[in-house]
Amino acid sequence: MKKFAFAAAALAATAATPAFAQDSGTTVYVGPVVGYDSVSLSDGTDSESSDGVLYGVVAGVDFNLAPGMFVGAEAEFTDSDVGETVSDIDVVGDSASLEAGRSLYVGARVGANVGEMAKVYVKGGYSNAKIEGSYDDTVTTFTVDDELDGWVLGAGAEARFSPVVVRLEYRYADYNEIEFGGVSSGIDMSRHQVVLGALLAF
Repeated sequence: MKKFAFAAAALAATAATPAFAQDSGTTVYVGPVVGYDSVSLSDGTDSESSDGVLYGVVAGVDFNLAPGMFVGAEAEFTDSDVGETVSDIDVVGDSASLEAGRSLYVGARVGANVGEMAKVYVKGGYSNAKIEGSYDDTVTTFTVDDELDGWVLGAGAEARFSPVVVRLEYRYADYNEIEFGGVSSGIDMSRHQVVLGALLAF
């Protein structure tokens, strides 16, 4: 995986508030996420998309700010079943497949406490996504992959049913050009996701 660095700064609350956290003003959470994943490929003129399901796990920490605001940092690992296969490209019977692989995310979020049991927020950060390709002409078979660096923006809302937090979130990710074997494909990748999480909060 390509090396990357991400830094996020946050201010901790100077006094505890009754909003969505323990007396320390800090909430730590971890849990599974699942949702809709739409991967788009574009050459600058035409674009196509393929839909599927993403699944993974997220963990993070929030710090309460007065009055009624919070900031946080989180990391996420997901995989996806998005993929497409086409046949009879160069010769009859050959096939080529392209699949979205695992995705890593690290970022920050900021938002507002809504009452004592809910939050709304926006988020953003860095993502590293893997994409995998293969070709088979019944004589020769080979596979290639690439890791793409990109950025993520999103927004969401969550409600707490102690100790479980239910989250609904939308995010958009934009990545660099896909390369296979060091050769540029001329194709850029982006994705839209709608994600549901059921997290355990401390």
